[in-house]
Amino acid sequence: MSDDRAKTMPKATPAALRTSCDAPEGKSDATRRRNDAFAALAAMARIDLGSVYSGEWVGNWRSRMPFARIFFVLASGPETGFLSDSNARIPLRPNTWIFLPPGREIIHEQRPGLNVVSIHFHITLRGRPNPFFGRPMRGGSTHELRPVFSAIAGMDAASGGLDRLPTVFLAQGAVWTILGHVAEAEGPALADGLERGAAFARLFEAVDNAPEGNFSVAEMAKFVYLGESAFTKRFHAEMGVSPRTWFNDRRARAAAEALLEPGATVAGVAERFGFGNEFYFSRFFRRHFGLPPSQWRNQCHI
Repeated sequence: MSDDRAKTMPKATPAALRTSCDAPEGKSDATRRRNDAFAALAAMARIDLGSVYSGEWVGNWRSRMPFARIFFVLASGPETGFLSDSNARIPLRPNTWIFLPPGREIIHEQRPGLNVVSIHFHITLRGRPNPFFGRPMRGGSTHELRPVFSAIAGMDAASGGLDRLPTVFLAQGAVWTILGHVAEAEGPALADGLERGAAFARLFEAVDNAPEGNFSVAEMAKFVYLGESAFTKRFHAEMGVSPRTWFNDRRARAAAEALLEPGATVAGVAERFGFGNEFYFSRFFRRHFGLPPSQWRNQCHI
């Protein structure tokens, strides 16, 4: 990675921050919390795999993706690297798994000798916002998943990605297993997140079905049979942001995903999402992701 990325790195995060997702409660309570939240998630969610990458990436940089990622560390060098967010700093030691939620800024400090498997995937809930979006990074350690991720890495090297059914099945199983651990850590917060925004289910579905549309607040209000003012107040009360802020963020994520499609260009995505010109789109994109579209896309191999 370039020296410019290294210069943007902040000072070391205090050691007092969490370094794993181990639940503090007793085993039976933690198991109940995990099962309740995970059962609700499994009943409502769909997992769509994006890409899988394996190998060594070295350097210091930041990333914030519209999709979720899972890291699994197969090997690390003598100098331990870290992944950090505003809530945790997790050492990249062998057999460590890390869940990187969509929309969360992650700081990478990756040292020579690190070998990881990275799985990109989307979590979609019909008529609900993604309960993991912007949530804290989670991590833990398990020896049991090492053979699975080693096999995924071998298949990735042989075939170049998720184009073989065995790789897909292994990756899907690994994702759901780790989401089970995340559900244990999130507990009631995840269950609450799954119910959040139930009153706006028709709106969420409409936006998901037409990601390139540019809905006004008045148009959004019609999906829930409210006037614009009443809708704005209720939406802000339940979702914590204004409808326009929520929609612009959702639109930015859809545009970011479109940039990753084969053959996509910045100008083409700008036109597709109705931005009029590439400059306006780039300015909009930078506000949401901190980087211009072309530079952001270069980071999506991790």
